[in-house]
Amino acid sequence: MKKGIIILGILIIQFCISESFAQTISIPMTFDNWEKSYCGNWEENSAGLRLYGTSYRVGNSIWCKDAYNLTNCSIYVKWRANSGSFSFPAIRIERSNSAGYFSTGWSYAGSALITNDTWYYTRMVVNTDQSLIAVTSTSDYDDNGGSVFYSKSEMVPSEYWPYFFLGKINILFDDGYSGSSEYMDIGEVKLNNAPIQTNNENAINITYDFEDNSIPNNCILNGAWSITNSGFNSNHSIYINTWGNPSFCINTTNAICVEYDVRDIQGSSNFPFKEVLFYSDNVSLRGTDRSSIGCWQHYKVLLPPGTQHTLRWEIPSDSYSTSLEAWIDNIKIAYESTGFFTSGSVSGKIFNDINNNGIFDLTDSPQSDGWTVNLSGPVNQSIIPNTDGTYVFNNLPEGDYIVSETVPENWTIDFP
Repeated sequence: MKKGIIILGILIIQFCISESFAQTISIPMTFDNWEKSYCGNWEENSAGLRLYGTSYRVGNSIWCKDAYNLTNCSIYVKWRANSGSFSFPAIRIERSNSAGYFSTGWSYAGSALITNDTWYYTRMVVNTDQSLIAVTSTSDYDDNGGSVFYSKSEMVPSEYWPYFFLGKINILFDDGYSGSSEYMDIGEVKLNNAPIQTNNENAINITYDFEDNSIPNNCILNGAWSITNSGFNSNHSIYINTWGNPSFCINTTNAICVEYDVRDIQGSSNFPFKEVLFYSDNVSLRGTDRSSIGCWQHYKVLLPPGTQHTLRWEIPSDSYSTSLEAWIDNIKIAYESTGFFTSGSVSGKIFNDINNNGIFDLTDSPQSDGWTVNLSGPVNQSIIPNTDGTYVFNNLPEGDYIVSETVPENWTIDFP
């Protein structure tokens, strides 16, 4: 008797949670879909998006604007770099996991040396057991005939895992010795989960813009923070100019999103490594990453709903003891309310689990003929899987859902 398996027979979602493998969705390589978090130049070109280095050992970085459920997800990135010396290109999920340690010019501390202006194809797979597999190939992705150049496997740290349900992809081009003459092209980014849709008009927002020339009483300060007469499109911001590791915190209950603007200027050093870090509950989520010129940067981070969060901005000390000036402005915190997460999706894949390991891999075979997947909850739908076994229910309102299946003759369900 044949055996089959369907991932996620029962699934509960509160917002756009989409588990298992579905058809890939491309993130357009345009300014409208990405945010730059360094001071270096960037441009749209025929290859995609090009990031230029900023200055000596200060590169460039972009984050996708939309957040995605990056659990049980495959991410595909096509990229190349060009530098007359050493540089460090990286593909990252949040700040916790990267596709590998690559470099141009020469290898350092075990980095994989890449060839200038050669396209590389990186595939990152995040599984529900928090394991992550990253494979970088030449010619094409490894699951489409490419030649494997580099691979790694690791675990997503437990403290980061809740943020993978509403995470972002980061492309980093850093530590370049050739300054603004070096560049990195990102040809495509695609993944198999839909973006999380949010509606700020349906949230309760509290903004800290410091325009009253004072620091709110609920800001917990460590260090000599003050209000300065310059901000991002405003007259004031909170400011620090000190050594050590000053910080300030805001304690929240049921916060689901935080946005802020930040700029910093490094002291003179050949190692511009200090930065303004943003933490939620001691998890480092964003950083200005050596932005030594002092341009304003904007960040937006979604937070796991339904809990308390301590939001903290900190300038950690480091072995290079470089001084830093930093300005933070327009902190906007959105609190949970009905309708902030406007739609969700449920997706999965039907396959014959030949090796009985509970996950889809190259030894397994997708199934579609004769199968029907049924969804019940606030919305009731049925769908026939695609030929590769994938299915997806889109534009679902918030709520609890149950996934079931109509099983064809001579098949049984192994899981769930």
